[in-house]
Amino acid sequence: MSSEVDTEMRERLRANFAERRDVRRGDRALMAWVIAHAIEGVVEVTVRTAPELIGLPQFRSELIELATRYLATAEREPELPGGA
Repeated sequence: MSSEVDTEMRERLRANFAERRDVRRGDRALMAWVIAHAIEGVVEVTVRTAPELIGLPQFRSELIELATRYLATAEREPELPGGA
């Protein structure tokens, strides 16, 4: 990803986080950097090592879960599979 695209994407994320009540408090710019690169890293490794996962709805769901849990406010307790 080019540095211009990376910067623009992180700024859009930061602005979106600031408008949402379900995103925890914190340094929104840093949060945007961390989650953007976490997801980018997972996708890059997947493309190299398990490209068959890219089109699976479950893979997309796991990426959403990764971002949701990282950004969740303390009031939102994540629901664990199987009611654990």
